[in-house]
Amino acid sequence: MSKRVAAFKTGLIAEIPRFPNNKASLQTMSSKSLTDVLIKYIDWRHRFIGQRPRTASVRPEAIGDPRWSIWGTQVEKLLVKVRAGDDLTPHLSLDPKTRGYTPASSGLGASVEERWSDKDQVLNVMGFHHLHLGDVATAVHADRSDELIFCRVDRDSFEVVAIFDHGVFKPGTAERSRLHQLHFDLLTANASPGTAVLMSQLTSAGTTIQATFTAQGLVELIHRIDPMLDDPHHASALVASGITVQKPEKLRWEMMHLDLGLYDKAGNRFFLVQKGPA
Repeated sequence: MSKRVAAFKTGLIAEIPRFPNNKASLQTMSSKSLTDVLIKYIDWRHRFIGQRPRTASVRPEAIGDPRWSIWGTQVEKLLVKVRAGDDLTPHLSLDPKTRGYTPASSGLGASVEERWSDKDQVLNVMGFHHLHLGDVATAVHADRSDELIFCRVDRDSFEVVAIFDHGVFKPGTAERSRLHQLHFDLLTANASPGTAVLMSQLTSAGTTIQATFTAQGLVELIHRIDPMLDDPHHASALVASGITVQKPEKLRWEMMHLDLGLYDKAGNRFFLVQKGPA
């Protein structure tokens, strides 16, 4: 592993908030391969929403909820931010800011609560982000609201699928049952009778298969491109890829949300190498 790649791995580990934030959790994370660190980074970072303009829509199920009469105006205010590409982090849960990785989640004999303590179960299993609807009173977070909107988000679109209250996070509640039914209905909406439908795509660690495949692909790219940065004979190939700097060897690997790129400190430029999934 080159110094540049080693620094990239160290930087990823520094970004992921560990709990407990101590030497032991740092050593555990540092002992992982670059691929495993990237899987954990992607799993954690996916809990945020990349800042870029998106189309925004609302499903009939959300508009038809009786609570729409109360929260519809707030939802529309939020969608203005979505279309403008504003930062939506203040409307998200506070957990990803402090609970990105804990060794307890993969420890022997870990309880169900411990296994999911550093992951967003609803997001990983069903693909739904949840956002608070309060006004942004501070730069840190919006006012917490008991009602939440659940959304499907990709690079270009943002779709509000339903309104729930916090009972949705408690097994056995009516809101939880409604969430499972919604997930089922959305997945099977266009499936022919008798078709097998995969309800979720998780690894045994609770992370998504997409996170694993994405991390593996990024590591392959890094290992292929990184040696070229120190070899003048590959200058033309780098230029063809859009990397035009005086000293390619000074570039550093960096993640911008879920996008992989090379950062040129001297020119303050980010060269996109691979777009992320969202």
